[in-house]
Amino acid sequence: QFSDFEKLTAVECSSAAYQLYAYAEYIETEKAKQKNILDWAESSIWFIISGTLDQYGDKFTKWQVKYYPAIKENPLASEILKIKNYAESKVKILEGKCERVMRMADVLSNLSRKKY
Repeated sequence: QFSDFEKLTAVECSSAAYQLYAYAEYIETEKAKQKNILDWAESSIWFIISGTLDQYGDKFTKWQVKYYPAIKENPLASEILKIKNYAESKVKILEGKCERVMRMADVLSNLSRKKY
C-alpha cells in the first residue's frame, strides 16, 4: 500500500532503490547469459544438421520443413534443441522485467529525493 511507502525514511527509500537497481542488473546479466546459450544452441544445431538437411526434401522445400526432421534423427541435436527451448523460454520470461524493476527503483529514488 502507498501508506507503507510514506512511512519510509529517505535513507530507507534510497537503500531499497539501490537494491532494486542491483536486482535489475542481475536480471539483465541473466538474460544476457540465456541469450548467449540460445545463440550457441542455434549455431550448434545448424552445424550438426547442415550436412543432412538435403535428405529431408528437395531444393524447393523450405528450411523450416527440413529443420525438425533433421534434428529428430540426430540425438545430439535433439538434446541441444531442449537446451535451446529452455533458454528461449527464460529469455521470454526475463524480457521487459529489468525495465519494470528499474521503474520501481526510480519511484523509490524519487520518493527519497522528495523526503530530503
